[in-house]
Amino acid sequence: RQDLNVLATELPARHLDLFAHLSRADFDAAVQRLDAAIPTLKDPEIVVELMRLSAMAGDGHTWANPQVAPFYAGWRFFPLKLYWYPDGLRVVRTDMANAGLQGHRVVQIGGLPIEAVERLVTPLVSHENDNWVRARSPLMLVSLEILQALKVLPDGAAGRFVLEGPDGGRVTADLEAKSLAEVGPVFATLPAPAPAPLSLRHPDLNYWYEYLGVQGVVGKMAE
Repeated sequence: RQDLNVLATELPARHLDLFAHLSRADFDAAVQRLDAAIPTLKDPEIVVELMRLSAMAGDGHTWANPQVAPFYAGWRFFPLKLYWYPDGLRVVRTDMANAGLQGHRVVQIGGLPIEAVERLVTPLVSHENDNWVRARSPLMLVSLEILQALKVLPDGAAGRFVLEGPDGGRVTADLEAKSLAEVGPVFATLPAPAPAPLSLRHPDLNYWYEYLGVQGVVGKMAE
C-alpha cells in the first residue's frame, strides 16, 4: 500500500500531463479499488495491477518494465523469444532443448487462444497505438508470474503452449519457466542477417539516420 501511495501521488505530480487521455476520477477510482484488493492479492498480482494502473496513462513512456525493474528479480520466464508477424505470434528463438519449436506460431497458452491472452495483457502496456502493444507484449506472454496473475496459467513452474508448425500440424509443449538470468541468452538481440534490413543496420547506436537516395527519403531509428 505504501508503494501504491507513492505511485498514486508521484505519478500525477511528475508526469507532464498524466490526464491527457485519462480522467482524474477514473485514476483515483482505480487506485481505491487496488488499495482495497491488496490484502487478497499475491505479490505478482499486485505488481501486475500496478502495471495496469500506470498503463492507464495511455502513453508509451509511462510503463513498468518486467525485464529490468528490481522487484522482478525472482520472476521466471519461458525460454521462447516471440515476435508478432502479420500471420500471428511466432517463436524466433528458443533454447537447445526446444529448438524444434523455432518458427512455430503460438496458438494457445494455458488452454486460451492467443488472441484472448493478448487481450488480457494489452491493458498492462501503456500505449498510443497497437504497434507498441505488439512490441512490448511478447515478453509478457512468456512471463510465468504475469500469466499466472492473469489466470492464464495455474500455480507451479510449468506452462502449456500449443503451437502450429509450417505444415499446419499442432504441437503441445509443456515448458518450465526459469529465471531471467538462465533464459537471458534466448532474449538477446539476434545477429543481423547479411545484408541487414534497415532496422538492424546499426544495433550499437541509440539514434541514427540514413538518407535513402533511391527512395529519396530519410530512414531513422530510435532505440
